[in-house]
Amino acid sequence: MAWRRVANAQYKAIQALSQDADGNERHPRLLEQYGHRAQVAAHYERDREFHHAIKLEHFDTVLAAIAAGRAEILKMHKAGEIHDEVLRQLEHELDLQEMAAENRR
Repeated sequence: MAWRRVANAQYKAIQALSQDADGNERHPRLLEQYGHRAQVAAHYERDREFHHAIKLEHFDTVLAAIAAGRAEILKMHKAGEIHDEVLRQLEHELDLQEMAAENRR
């Protein structure tokens, strides 16, 4: 119940801030993302077991994408296409993504 309420509150905040004065959508991707979170939270509340399997698959896929990105930056660094500092920055970003995915898995 708590997660669903948080997700709904976040979605409503995005809805309120997402349109400009002319009614044009300024943040469609955020609106889609937070709308999806609210739907998932509601579904999870109804059927936790079903959601758990989907969640594992989702984060396994995210972790595979992170591993592919990590392999690519190492390949670029080895080929001399990026400098050490760029490698470190990209690795740091991938490390944060990986920690977040592992933590949510």
